[in-house]
Amino acid sequence: MFKKITILIIDPERNSCEEMHEFLQKEGFSVLSAFSAAEGKRILEKMPIDILILDICLPDAIGLDLVKEYKSRYQKMDVIIISGFGDMDSAIQAMRLGTLDFLRKPLRQNDLRAAIERSQKIQFADRYIPMQNKKDPRSPLPLPN
Repeated sequence: MFKKITILIIDPERNSCEEMHEFLQKEGFSVLSAFSAAEGKRILEKMPIDILILDICLPDAIGLDLVKEYKSRYQKMDVIIISGFGDMDSAIQAMRLGTLDFLRKPLRQNDLRAAIERSQKIQFADRYIPMQNKKDPRSPLPLPN
């Protein structure tokens, strides 16, 4: 039996956040929501999160700055950045910081579902495939022995 994936959404836009929350719950995920970086940080400190959906523009922080902190602190957590301002520089910077995906608002459910499925495949591979036989799912090149 696989564990239920827990997703945290940090998005200051209530309508957007509620729509994602409802969609992801219907998809069978355990979903938590926060409307600020501070609120999201409290949740992250209390419980393990598998996937973080993080808006790039928060009222109390810059999403890309949080990615640096969260990727070093919670290495097994995948981060998906969302933005209403999807400029190429931000997308490139997000990917360099190790985010799984960069999605533009308004979000399409299929894009969100595809990003989460990619995360699940990576997390499954990390847990269940022995290291010496594993390729990094994010790269076509084999990992060094």
